[in-house]
Amino acid sequence: MAEVSQITPPVIVKKTLTFDLKDFYKHMKSTFKDYGYAVKEKSYDKDVTADGSKKTAFLWEAGKKHSDYIKLIINMDFTAVTKNVVVKQDDSERKAQRGQVTLKFVAFTKRDPESEW
Repeated sequence: MAEVSQITPPVIVKKTLTFDLKDFYKHMKSTFKDYGYAVKEKSYDKDVTADGSKKTAFLWEAGKKHSDYIKLIINMDFTAVTKNVVVKQDDSERKAQRGQVTLKFVAFTKRDPESEW
């Protein structure tokens, strides 16, 4: 039976910023892939709040095999409450989002991931 152990306490990053959600999503997925992690999207939700803001939340589980007996797992929980804005970039305008972003990372090891022992 697999045994799961948390490696570190959760790391939480909160920031108010202007960003492109689609670019952020692609960049994070690419970064995990570059480090050898396979990403599973556990949930993805979008809602519009009463004041017209958009709430976006998704949960990823990124895992990679460390050895025959250990799998490394990083859970990333993303939540953003944003409004659409237009920003100028290189003499052109593009759409972006501005608001509060919260990222929570939790790292685990899973021993005997195939339940062979």
